[in-house]
Amino acid sequence: VRTVLVDENCEVFLVRGRHEISGEAGEIVSIFPFGQRAEGITLEGFAYPLHEATLEIGSTLGVSNLLAGETGVVTVVRGALLVVHYAKAAFEKGGRP
Repeated sequence: VRTVLVDENCEVFLVRGRHEISGEAGEIVSIFPFGQRAEGITLEGFAYPLHEATLEIGSTLGVSNLLAGETGVVTVVRGALLVVHYAKAAFEKGGRP
């Protein structure tokens, strides 16, 4: 069962394996390890791609990335990621992450 927390500015969800994010170019996406560590992280379709990276709790490597186009793919091989996806419309209305 996939659970997504949503409000008018963002959505927050857990990723295990592979997940495609749909949105607009320039939307902010942040990823955090869910637990002590997440390994084998690959980000495709982002301004700052990653390839088989490891994130440990407290790392800032996954903070404030940007969708390069309308979709981005997040993959994690071991562990899980907490993903926060901010809608571009939130910033146009004067909102902020």
